[in-house]
Amino acid sequence: MQKYLCIDIGNTRWKAGIFDKKGLLSFHSFTSEEALEELSALLYNHKPTFSIFSTVKAVDVSLCKLLEKHTTLLRFDHNTPLPIINKYQTPQTLGLDRLAAVMGVFGQYSNTLVIDAGTCITYDLLIDKHTYIGGNISPGLDMRYKALNTFTDKLPRLSWKEQAEHYGKTTEEAIQNGVFRGLIHEIEGFINHFSNKYSPLTVILTGGDSKYLVESLKNKIFVRSNLVLDGLSKILIHNVNEN
Repeated sequence: MQKYLCIDIGNTRWKAGIFDKKGLLSFHSFTSEEALEELSALLYNHKPTFSIFSTVKAVDVSLCKLLEKHTTLLRFDHNTPLPIINKYQTPQTLGLDRLAAVMGVFGQYSNTLVIDAGTCITYDLLIDKHTYIGGNISPGLDMRYKALNTFTDKLPRLSWKEQAEHYGKTTEEAIQNGVFRGLIHEIEGFINHFSNKYSPLTVILTGGDSKYLVESLKNKIFVRSNLVLDGLSKILIHNVNEN
């Protein structure tokens, strides 16, 4: 049975999955420094026939050479054939991770809002099961903490910490609540707005910071931690079948 190697290259970590046509067989996560060694081991151990990757960074030439040596590499870009209608007006600027995340829910729900909580927060809408209409981008959790420190003289550099109250009695608590609960209200605002416009709406949450957000969101959501990899596997298998 053919195997497929799918790689999601983020700003802080790489994720890789070995798939067959039924789904995910093996999941791996590593830093950019470990990437080529880890991927070499995956290629040796699983011997996938085809590969694909999406990246938020410049394309790594060494990665391409490694994948082309051991697999048939599908170079994923805005010209790659997909089984969805893409109504984004500047498809060449659309992040491939966003497009892959949308493909991860292709054909599953009537209307879907995909929220990817990573370095940035992205909101993407797939309606009528197969039509991508666009979305929004805002600063991610850590970026908000960093901005308060970078663009002021006195506010400290913090990272996420759970708060019992919804308001701060110290500057640190005020920052924690302002950043985190502000983001929660933003997400719920988008969910409520799109739920009114595209009903019924299924909300899918993914990304590295989803673990901090999911318990605080009041709306019904589903967490899919490997959504981008799932989408990449669908893109790859679709193109293999078409060719």
